[in-house]
Amino acid sequence: MTNLAQFLLVVVIVTLTILLVFVAIEAVLLLRDLRIAIKQFNGKSPKELSSHLRRFFHRGGTPLKPS
Repeated sequence: MTNLAQFLLVVVIVTLTILLVFVAIEAVLLLRDLRIAIKQFNGKSPKELSSHLRRFFHRGGTPLKPS
């Protein structure tokens, strides 16, 4: 009984560690992409930025409503 519980505990810990590594890698890639996007937007007007964001979040053929 103890061996089964220890085996399951090891499997759960290994699985969560692997998932955490994937999440960390994705977070690093997201931050890198965000840094690149901020560099591209540097010096642009707020109206131009909102236009880019509106196109980015445009979904399924229906445009976003202006605020």
